[in-house]
This record gives sequence, C-alpha cells and structure tokens, in this order.
Amino acid sequence: MAVRRVFVEKRENLDVEARGLFQGIQEQLHINNLEGLRLLQRYDVQGIAQETYEKALTTVFAEMPIEYIYEETFPMNEGEQYFAMEYLLGQYDQREDAAVQCLQLLEPNANPLVEVAKVIVLSGNLSKDEVKKIKSYCINPVDSQEAILEKPKTLEMNWEVPEKIAILEGFIHQDQEGLKQLQQELGLAMTLADLLACQ
Repeated sequence: MAVRRVFVEKRENLDVEARGLFQGIQEQLHINNLEGLRLLQRYDVQGIAQETYEKALTTVFAEMPIEYIYEETFPMNEGEQYFAMEYLLGQYDQREDAAVQCLQLLEPNANPLVEVAKVIVLSGNLSKDEVKKIKSYCINPVDSQEAILEKPKTLEMNWEVPEKIAILEGFIHQDQEGLKQLQQELGLAMTLADLLACQ
C-alpha cells in the first residue's frame, strides 16, 4: 500500500501554539525579520483501506470546524520557507500512538503505520543564520530531530537480525587463570575482579 500524506493546520485565531512559538522566537532570539509563523501537523499513513482513510481525514487527523486539511501538499505564500521536526526513533509520540489506535478502531483488521512530524512555516526575509537559530530553538536534540521533507516510499522498517549470541561454556567453573585467559581472548574491558563477581 502506498504512503498517504496529510497536513493539518489550525484555522486563524485558533492557532494558539503557532502564535506562542512566534512570540517565543521574537522574545528569545530577537529575530525582527520573522513576520509570521504557521504550524502544521504532518501525518504519513500506510496500511489502511481507502474508505478508512477517507473517514479518518475528518475523524482522526483533524477537527473539521477548527482545522484545515491538506492532502499530499499544503499551500504556501510567496516568501515562506519551512522545515519539519519529529521525535527521534524510539521516543514515544503520543499523537502517533493515538492515530494508530483510532485507525484500528475504524478498521480492526488493519495494521496501520503512522509517522508524525510538526511542520513550521516561516515568513519574512530571513537569512540562513536566522533560520538555523530558529531550528535550534525549536528542535530539542535530546528527543527530536529535523525531519526529512520528502515522502517516504514505505513506513515499514526492516531490522537486521542480530548474530547468535555466544554462550561461554564452563564460565562459572573457571579458576583465576582460566578467567585471565578468557579476558585476553575476548578482549574484555572487565577486570579480573569483575569477572569473579559475575561468576
């Protein structure tokens, strides 16, 4: 199944988070060239039927009276530029988890895959250095990263199967000389005392 992309944006006067971020950037970074800021949620979705997808547009991804929905791309004004941010792999994303659970309610036999990113659209005559400062302000490297803007071909992840873990036969019966030899053979960073404690 193909990956579908959905963008959701709060309507004017309801975009509280975007206005707060805009104000924070102006107050903290003193970037006077920043004239406006828009915030969109980006959903990449795979593994659901077309009928489920159409229902989900207005029931899972967006609240119709207060949000705009854009499929695949979103409108931009002249002079705007944007970047996207997402949680690092392994970080819990509540919005992503909630979307998956809601899609499973709509289609119980499906195995939906969802990836979420936050898109920040900047307007104004901003230099590369100013954009870099804004990105640094918005993206906490502890739990987030800048997201790739291109839509992926698939959301499925292929994990390498690790090699079989070696079993150390007779380890608990080794004497100190045997442990020293084992330490050298395996290049262990553990001391002899550490190995004795593990026995």
